[in-house]
Amino acid sequence: MEKKTDESFGVIPVVKNDDGSFDVFIINQINRTGGTFWGFPKGHPEGSETNEESALRELTEETGIIVSKLDTAHPFVQNYNFVSGEAFIEKTVTYYAGFASNRDFVVQEAEVAEAKWCGFTEARELLTHDNNKQMLDDLMIYLSLKT
Repeated sequence: MEKKTDESFGVIPVVKNDDGSFDVFIINQINRTGGTFWGFPKGHPEGSETNEESALRELTEETGIIVSKLDTAHPFVQNYNFVSGEAFIEKTVTYYAGFASNRDFVVQEAEVAEAKWCGFTEARELLTHDNNKQMLDDLMIYLSLKT
């Protein structure tokens, strides 16, 4: 079996509520086989994009969300493996917290089945993969220490 590496970049959009709590934006993404899973916007770099440029472009393409601040000081990195066809893929995804100034969004229907802003508890219940749930927990801790 052929071994490959793959790298993607994404944004975990958050918005601060009047009471100081945060809501997070999650998407029900359509995968290669037509199934869906709840996660965060992400994708592959194009051309000579930086990691941050890739993350922001993918966020805008998939959701229309524009963030007022991208926090690059503390990236959230996931590593996982999967098999695709005849290849064993070692995947790395780097996410950045992105602070949105409003809740406006328009999903890219070819890649996103649905999307929503929600509190961390609801987001954690909806997220499909355990590594995304752990990353959300890490983000909650990070945001509580920043504010």
